[in-house]
Amino acid sequence: MDQVVQETHELTDRIAREQIQDYVQVLDERLRNSQLRKKDYSIERRNQTKTIATTAGPVVFDRTYFRDKKTNHHVCLVDRLLGLEPHQRISRELASCLLSSAKDISYQGTVERYASSGITSRTTVMNLVHRLGNIESSEGPLPQKKVVSRIYIEADEDHVAMQDGSNQQMRLIYVHEGQQSVGKRRKALMGVRRFAGFYKGNSDELWYEVFDYLNSAYEVDKIEEISLSGDGATWIKMGAQILPRCKLYLDKFHLEKALRQAATPIDSYKGTKDEYYWYLKDAISMDSLEDINTFFESAAGLPLKKTQEKKLGEMQTYLVSNWESIQNAAKSGYQGCSAEGHVSHVLSSRLSSRPMGWSTVGAENIARMRVFVLNGGDLMGYFAAKEKEKKKEARLLRLEKRIVKKSRVYPVKQGSISYATPHFGWYKS
Repeated sequence: MDQVVQETHELTDRIAREQIQDYVQVLDERLRNSQLRKKDYSIERRNQTKTIATTAGPVVFDRTYFRDKKTNHHVCLVDRLLGLEPHQRISRELASCLLSSAKDISYQGTVERYASSGITSRTTVMNLVHRLGNIESSEGPLPQKKVVSRIYIEADEDHVAMQDGSNQQMRLIYVHEGQQSVGKRRKALMGVRRFAGFYKGNSDELWYEVFDYLNSAYEVDKIEEISLSGDGATWIKMGAQILPRCKLYLDKFHLEKALRQAATPIDSYKGTKDEYYWYLKDAISMDSLEDINTFFESAAGLPLKKTQEKKLGEMQTYLVSNWESIQNAAKSGYQGCSAEGHVSHVLSSRLSSRPMGWSTVGAENIARMRVFVLNGGDLMGYFAAKEKEKKKEARLLRLEKRIVKKSRVYPVKQGSISYATPHFGWYKS
């Protein structure tokens, strides 16, 4: 069966390539024989070979170059009819497939997946990712505007290894309307919208994008509370300053981690088993910041290692500075935070789970592609629209250069100001 499937794929791909080649040859022949074409274009060179990589494999065909009688420029009319750029070597449908694959697996893995297309270099895939550019968070389908009483926002970051040896924080935010049961032991988030990017030094820009989405998707004035959960990082706290009626909650995963790091050195030194850990837990449950400070003050006199003393100081600062959000999370009604799992699924599985060195552009574009698709966006449609827009801009730029080259400038004095008057006599509609 495996052999039958493989041979059938090879056969259908070969038929597809032959059909495309025959189609292009017919188009080119009709253009050469067209009386309408002969009025404006003369034949310059024939049998000019072009190869286009497609999902069916490399398609090779011959076509004719013509000379525009008006501009004296060489053009390939078949390429124009097919929507091909002068130096294009990859079809748009293959480019879309390569991008869709690259957002999930490595560039080399993508090349191997589409080995039959004729693409052999992972640099080709990387260039496509870079050329795509950043997909704005406003892209993708928006839900019909709703009225809800509470919105949940969860935020965290992934540490991405860069090519220069440094690490940068890739930030992830997702907005949802709460949880619903989808099985006996499983719950899913309702109305999820994700945001991702580096946003280095521009955390406020990220939160304003979230605010714009909330204004587009919900009646913001009727939201009673926006519950913001995270690890207490400064960039997350900034969201509470920008979003209306926003209340901070400290993620219980990071709280537990902080309590363990604070209590373990003391329990280890005194030979107690989690005694001081439970002391800190009780202080939180009783909303006693005084007991928290007492714990750290008593620990200061113990003969601990310098690294342990430093860590204790950091944990005291962390707990005290996030005390209000800790108490918010300790109260009933808090649904918890699943940011760690989302970071692992959305970012880490592609950007940091394996030893890789990223460029800033590559990592950002991959992250935004993954978020765009998870938000319900059509990557193939987006890429096609982007390429069409670039083609239009290039055409306008060529037109502007032609106007500047062909125009005649006459100085016209009005007062002390000279104006340049272009002459458009060369142009005929």
